[in-house]
Amino acid sequence: MVINLNENVTLHFEPMYLQKGAKQNFTDPSFGNAEFRFKGDIVEVPVFLKLDINAGSIHPYLMAGPTVGFIVNSTLEIAGAGSEFKGDADDIIKTLDWVSDLAVA
Repeated sequence: MVINLNENVTLHFEPMYLQKGAKQNFTDPSFGNAEFRFKGDIVEVPVFLKLDINAGSIHPYLMAGPTVGFIVNSTLEIAGAGSEFKGDADDIIKTLDWVSDLAVA
């Protein structure tokens, strides 16, 4: 969604649903080889203020603003030494992520 504030300034809202994950293999002397996997369902809402700079035939712009992410579901899997754990990770990870973004083009 784009809201025109004036001729050169716009406000952009771009909500997204994302699936992110990570996988890490590690070795522990007492535990042996193991694999760690994380999967998360995330809703991110970036809010950007865009400034268009009209410079003749070149049209550079500057965008800046925050992105807020909410983890709505997450799982954690650990496998190794003949055993496996799989469960909900919502209680052990933070559910809110805040990032500041800046773009020049």
